[in-house]
Amino acid sequence: MKLRAGDRIRLVRDDEVGLPCVAYGRLGGVLGDEDLAVVMLDGELGGDVVALSRLEPVRVDTLRLTLPALDVLVDPVERAGLAGLWHAEARTAGLCLVAVECWGDGRRDEAQRWSLGSVVADGQTWVLTAAVPPGGGAVVVSAERPNRWDV
Repeated sequence: MKLRAGDRIRLVRDDEVGLPCVAYGRLGGVLGDEDLAVVMLDGELGGDVVALSRLEPVRVDTLRLTLPALDVLVDPVERAGLAGLWHAEARTAGLCLVAVECWGDGRRDEAQRWSLGSVVADGQTWVLTAAVPPGGGAVVVSAERPNRWDV
């Protein structure tokens, strides 16, 4: 997807002590053919110039909440809170969600993914899932389109 001026964006950058920090904002525009973009980040005055390749569009299907603690999938109480954490991240990102439904501590499928709840955005229903990606040392919570053959 090509980004256009005014689109909501996500930028991962280092904070003052060198730790990765997620920032959201709007794309101001692309600077010529240099693959640079001007972004206006939420809560900051002025714009920053960053590499266009470092920007991600903010949509329901692109928003990922990454948690380094793998034990949140093991503990049913912690797992039950993941849908709420994703929802909070979605609000911070500026997504407009019509409805959010949490399914308690979730349902696990054969692929070791947990279905945690559902959200409605842009007239479509999405299922919130949590899983550890192959080779990953973190839990990723994201929204996916439901498979119409899954019951």
